Amino acid sequence: MTINQEYSSSSHSSLIRLIAIIFLIFFTPMMVVGDKNRQFGFDPTYKQELAQIKPEFVFIGSSMLVSRLDVEHFNTVMDGTVGYMLGEVGALSSLWYLWLKNSLIASEVKPKTVFVFFRHTALTNPADNSSSVFIMEKIQKNSLDSEPVYDQVMGYHKDFFDFMDEWILKLYPIQDYWRKGVNWVVDSAGFLFALPDYASYKYQAIFHPEQISAKQRRAMMADRKALKSRIAYEVFSDNNKRDQKNRISKTFTGESQLNFKERMPLSFLPHIVRLGKEAGLKLVFVRIKVRPNKNNTIQKGLLLNRYITDLSQYAKKNGIAFHDFTYDPNITFSMYNDGAHIAPKYMKYWTENFVSRLGEHLK
Repeated sequence: MTINQEYSSSSHSSLIRLIAIIFLIFFTPMMVVGDKNRQFGFDPTYKQELAQIKPEFVFIGSSMLVSRLDVEHFNTVMDGTVGYMLGEVGALSSLWYLWLKNSLIASEVKPKTVFVFFRHTALTNPADNSSSVFIMEKIQKNSLDSEPVYDQVMGYHKDFFDFMDEWILKLYPIQDYWRKGVNWVVDSAGFLFALPDYASYKYQAIFHPEQISAKQRRAMMADRKALKSRIAYEVFSDNNKRDQKNRISKTFTGESQLNFKERMPLSFLPHIVRLGKEAGLKLVFVRIKVRPNKNNTIQKGLLLNRYITDLSQYAKKNGIAFHDFTYDPNITFSMYNDGAHIAPKYMKYWTENFVSRLGEHLK
């Protein structure tokens, strides 16, 4: 065999190995067994709980709500008044709209007041991180078979990268399995070790569900939710800090997101307002206070201030109350855990301050 023949044979072998490696890397994940386009059906849990509990006050929001308001303490402070939280970490305004329509209004419960908690431009910025698997699963579980308003509003905000994210997820469902693996560790092993009664509860739920009372179920769900929050705020605090920093950075990039009049028609806000009016609900928009400086001052931004002014005027025009905690002296730097979250040990104090400040809407 000549040198040229040896070189040609070596090159051919290398090319075959390269093609094999590319195939393994890019095509094997596509062959994962399972439904690549799995859809989650509507989860009626919130709707059923609302119909059963019949709360007088409902609170809607993301971790900005979950990390602040202690609903059980709220009920105690309000002498047994029943409050209910439609709030989850990472929940966007799209979920607020779906919760309002498909859970609260559909339950036919009419609370005295519905409080919507938000930070910065969240009321008119439905697209931030909306294509993530974590968020899309929540959307599917709170959507009906047809959601024309959701499709319309989200269609305004999808760009090339959003379509790429969706395409990659369909192409490589292994990402979905990885996320489910993480959830399994937290939701199964974590709860078994962290909640003493969880194992026996799960056993009963599987083999003797008729023995579980509604009160037991609500208590366990509350414990699970509290543990999830603890994990999010304490165990993964560094990740959470980076996430908050990225979100705040995104919020302040470009003038378009801070132009209320431009963003409002392309958001879920007018649809939330419409639903509230049609259902005869009293809505209150609550702007949370982000972490202040160490001397308890707030960094002012001209564009954001103009945005909030326009938002408050829009709320007033539509008969919606608006409360801004941004300059509340009772909420100080020392109360914050990470990002804009309130530390768990201050939640009861924050709740008491909330009741004091918004007393007129709690009658």
